[in-house]
Amino acid sequence: MALYKRKDSPYWWFSYKVDGIRVFQSSDTTDKDLAEKIYHVKRAQLIEGKNFPIRTKMKLSLMIDLYLNDYSKSSKKSYVNDITISKTILSYFKDCLLNDITPHKIELYRGYRLKSVSKARTNRELAFLRHLFTKAIEWGKWAGENLVKRVKPFREERKPERYLSHEERIRLFKSSVEFLKPIILTALKTGMRQGEILKLKWEDVDLERAVIFVKDTKGSKLRQLPIHAELLFVLSNIPRKSIYVFCDAQEKSFKRNGIFRGAFERAVKEAKIPNFTFHDLRHTFASELIMKGVDVKTVQEYLGHSTIAITERYLHVAPDQKRSSIQLLSREGVNPCYAGVTLRFEKVIRNGREYYKIPNNSIFSASGRVAELADAQDLKS
Repeated sequence: MALYKRKDSPYWWFSYKVDGIRVFQSSDTTDKDLAEKIYHVKRAQLIEGKNFPIRTKMKLSLMIDLYLNDYSKSSKKSYVNDITISKTILSYFKDCLLNDITPHKIELYRGYRLKSVSKARTNRELAFLRHLFTKAIEWGKWAGENLVKRVKPFREERKPERYLSHEERIRLFKSSVEFLKPIILTALKTGMRQGEILKLKWEDVDLERAVIFVKDTKGSKLRQLPIHAELLFVLSNIPRKSIYVFCDAQEKSFKRNGIFRGAFERAVKEAKIPNFTFHDLRHTFASELIMKGVDVKTVQEYLGHSTIAITERYLHVAPDQKRSSIQLLSREGVNPCYAGVTLRFEKVIRNGREYYKIPNNSIFSASGRVAELADAQDLKS
């Protein structure tokens, strides 16, 4: 009988050989008699060729090293972030075996992380662990199902889309240090992602044709972006002291953290713009195009979205535009809600915007009789 106890587990364990490889499995029970029955059932399933989890003595740390060096480093743009996530996972699970990571322990990890980071960040970490197990299965380092898939990710609440008003743009530029201003302008006039801008090389900028070629993209698809006249002037006056358009004192590209991040966060704080991130500059670009009548397909191509469904989340309408568009229903001067009653509006222009008000807060009937309307208070100028 191959039942045994482990110091780090309250349950009974058993082991057996599969194709010459010793595998280990927990019975998930402290009852020895029940554990023995489970062992015999598993053995019978193995003999019958049924699929059930078979766990090998692969350490989590070793699998992470294999994943990072043999896959993430060469295939993922998020390699640096994967390193950070892997350190977080190892600090919690320690140097355990893959078969020690059960759905219950993953649930505990999920709750533990939620105390210090957001649901979105926790989901990214679970996604890393889930794909780690997927690769372990593909590479023959783990036999059986991907247990991480049993743990459902948190439902992420999407925050309201944020975009800059004209006044906020002015304040942001005024509060920014000099090296940051052309970077912000590039984001506002091209909609490029932060990483795409910071890695932009002069060889990908054609000033004569006024085109930027975005090669290092999220979807690995080449994009051609026309250069706005204002941005063209700024780019033409940037000294070419590096292969990168935007570089630090060592002529290297700016990193997401460090000097660049600190400068941007200080600028946003000084400009008194709440709840604003660098990615919101991309959203501002898309929002402005939509509000000025550019079709969704064109915006999708500028942003580099794989499907138009992703672009549609940018299709919100600014509150000012909503108020302006709804007035189109009333400019004929007739309100059908009042039988035989005509509303006479007076056009008023303030700060370059059109407003319509009822003179003296009155409704004029066809006979000329004035009827004071108590609920017309909100129409006062």
